[in-house]
Amino acid sequence: MKVDLKLLLYRAIMLFPITTLFSYYFNILNKLLFAVSFLALIYVGYRKIKKANILLVLLLIIVYVYTLLKTGAMPYNINELFYFPFMILYLTYITECMDGLQQYLIKDQRYIKLIMNIWTILVLVSFAFPSSYTVEWGGVRYFGSFCKSVWRLAPTCVFIMTLSIVGINIFKNKKDFLYSIVPFLAILSGGSRTYVVVALCLVLVGWYCVINSNKKFILTCIPFLLIVFLVLINSSIIDKFTATSYSDSSYFDLWGTITSGRSIFWAADIESFINSPFLTKLLGQGFNSIYDINYRAFGGRVWAHNDFIQCLISHGLLGLTLYLVVMFKTFKSLKKYKVNWFIYFLTIIVWLFNAMFNMFYTYFCSILSFPILILGLTVIRKKDNGITV
Repeated sequence: MKVDLKLLLYRAIMLFPITTLFSYYFNILNKLLFAVSFLALIYVGYRKIKKANILLVLLLIIVYVYTLLKTGAMPYNINELFYFPFMILYLTYITECMDGLQQYLIKDQRYIKLIMNIWTILVLVSFAFPSSYTVEWGGVRYFGSFCKSVWRLAPTCVFIMTLSIVGINIFKNKKDFLYSIVPFLAILSGGSRTYVVVALCLVLVGWYCVINSNKKFILTCIPFLLIVFLVLINSSIIDKFTATSYSDSSYFDLWGTITSGRSIFWAADIESFINSPFLTKLLGQGFNSIYDINYRAFGGRVWAHNDFIQCLISHGLLGLTLYLVVMFKTFKSLKKYKVNWFIYFLTIIVWLFNAMFNMFYTYFCSILSFPILILGLTVIRKKDNGITV
């Protein structure tokens, strides 16, 4: 029996929001699913490599091999071996095959709806379990569902909210906006300030697509944002802001407290880059260096919480250039469709805010869903009096 590897790739991608929910208990599921996705991606997208991508892949190999050699040991986080190359190869392939992905989405609506329904039911049920909450940041309970962490849960929420936008625009079903409610509430309950901004942008994008008119969108935005604000001030995210507000008893200085230490280890990361030799600036310091720098500056082996700094330290200027080129190509695929400027702006924020203050390319659901979001918006056409879907 002949296996359709392209269909296998797309269906495997759609499963990630569900398998990630259970990654705390059965992380092997995510690893196996990733292996299937990566191998299918390589075969489908790069078995016969396009001339335009030869230089990109060669540069990726050079950067990757140098990073491995510079690390000289097993990475502290074994997943680091896959984050960067997967992001480069996946976004490059998908943004060049938007038509094929759109055809898949249209043909496989029932499967996608099933994924959305299963995820929504699972997360709704998990709200009732005490084990779905953890006590952090000022002794407040935060929601993490079955994966017990907002950092694992939130990217799956972003994926489902993206699929709801696909439902509105590609499946022509405005009721699919309702699928964005549970993930939005889950993020608000999780205490991540970064993902609240990302989720709010996605909700506004979805609402814009539902309203289908600039004028009506502006008129409905006031009561819509008022409802969002009332939900926001009654969620645990307010406790997170309180817990990270500065006082005389704060462990860090003002900016260190507000940024949860980011301003402290970012300064150390940039200083390390500036003081590094030329070849290291160009090709990076290896996978483990960022953790060692942050440990010395911050007291914890954490990643940069910033894509650009993480790339710069781990993969050097060449790695950061690869990252930016791929993201530019991704956004270029959206720009050519003349999408409304407001939607275009919000889409940039979805990526940029996450990449700047949390991480984008180290969370598979974030990477996987982003070109799908782009595709979901390419059916929007700009009009003088509004938008048409």
